[in-house]
Amino acid sequence: MNYQPKPRQPDHVGKYEHLESSLDVASFLLAKRHALVGLEPVGKGRFAFRFDDADGSSETDARSFYMGATCEAQSFAESLKRLKSLLYTEKDMRNGNGKNNYRRN
Repeated sequence: MNYQPKPRQPDHVGKYEHLESSLDVASFLLAKRHALVGLEPVGKGRFAFRFDDADGSSETDARSFYMGATCEAQSFAESLKRLKSLLYTEKDMRNGNGKNNYRRN
């Protein structure tokens, strides 16, 4: 499978940052010890993860994920848990919900 990166960076994302919208790839990058800069809103209720990419290695590792690169399973699982927690916290704060205070529509 050939991975062709799509131009995903909005104008306001730093020149040396990698924006990743895939939770799996973002978890892989975090497990590989890339520095997470923050979350970036990319649509209604959707976010992407911003990684420091001053040396270009975040983009390279994101491509390698699709070519079958591996990382420690425990590190990947911990990274996935951390990113999910960040997403849920951010969504709750933006919706005005507190912990265990879910908005019903």
